[in-house]
Amino acid sequence: MIRTIAMPTTPIEQLLDKYLSGNLTEAERQQLELLLQDPAQQQLLADLLTHEMETGAFEARKDDQLLQQLQHHIQERIQSPAPLKKRWSFYGKRIAVAAVLLVAAGMAFWPWNQPANTPAAPTADAANVTPSSLQPGGQRAVLTLADGSEITLDSAHNGELAQQGAIKVIKLQDGRIRYDQQQIPTTEIVYNTIYTPRGGQYQVLLADGSKVWLNAASSLRYPVAFSGNERRVELKGEGYFEIAPDASKPFHVSVNNIDVTVLGTHFNINAYADEAAVRTTLLEGKVTVRGLTNPQATVTLQPGEQAIRHANDNISVSSNVDVEEVMAWKNGLFYFQSANLATILRQAARWYDVDIEFNHTVTQRFSGQISRNVNAAQLLSILESTGKVRFDIAGKTIKVQSP
Repeated sequence: MIRTIAMPTTPIEQLLDKYLSGNLTEAERQQLELLLQDPAQQQLLADLLTHEMETGAFEARKDDQLLQQLQHHIQERIQSPAPLKKRWSFYGKRIAVAAVLLVAAGMAFWPWNQPANTPAAPTADAANVTPSSLQPGGQRAVLTLADGSEITLDSAHNGELAQQGAIKVIKLQDGRIRYDQQQIPTTEIVYNTIYTPRGGQYQVLLADGSKVWLNAASSLRYPVAFSGNERRVELKGEGYFEIAPDASKPFHVSVNNIDVTVLGTHFNINAYADEAAVRTTLLEGKVTVRGLTNPQATVTLQPGEQAIRHANDNISVSSNVDVEEVMAWKNGLFYFQSANLATILRQAARWYDVDIEFNHTVTQRFSGQISRNVNAAQLLSILESTGKVRFDIAGKTIKVQSP
């Protein structure tokens, strides 16, 4: 059975009228709170509400938190009347989307320190899947030990999970994995692999103190203890690294026939197989990106630059990089600047664990940011509100249709 996502049609004026009369449902209240975070709508909200505030129409709700947010934005408009940048618009025509869902204050970042018992994204038979049940991903991963045994981390207990020689694998209360060295390890190198499925992400604390965040559908293979004169890990998918400095042991990331070498720095690597290029973006420090099949292709990055390894093994450098867009996944956001629909939906497929089927070509590009905490139906509704595309959901397949 194919289900069509319905577009929300309630205008802001109607939501405010219901709020004034005390007839706002909880769902409508949430919608109004989300709209309140949209810079493109704040001027309209201020214009609509200023008169009502002056007449005392909100007196009955003077202690309500939502009213305090409304007052705050009105005051901001009075003090700073310059128009704010619209956060979601069509590229070129700049058609504003009224239903932009931006994260409310305090929710803008994905809670890596969320409790270990946070429920994982639900699984269901395709026949029982509804648009609203396509929930966002969560802190989910599987750890494969050196002996091949697997531990499902999102359901594992806190504390010691395994002993591998002189190394203990510890799950912390915030859900992260840490490796504790109890004594001098043997010269044998023991590897673990952490894998995040579609709809999952995770953070691991390596033996040297380096931190790695994995995006959905990614994996990291690494030694439980670093020995010798280098530190080396292998990445598939996407990961963000904060490397502990150690000048005597350079840190290497092997990914898709390139080698990223660092001493101590912060960087992101996007190397999904379904993306056209491998992109290494430097946030802090210095890294060298070297092609393994083409050693002549070697570049050194400065903060804010991105190395792009192309299909022909050449590596180019871009200095015009939107770091906010690159780091959006780690910060709990979908964030796009002039992105085509296919790029947006590839990210959605990995985060919501769905498949995408294109039955209609959309050439327009999109810009904006949306919380990764919304369900798939909300994300698709925003895209539908442009009037240029429609989505049908059949089981866990999202079908792109003509509007």
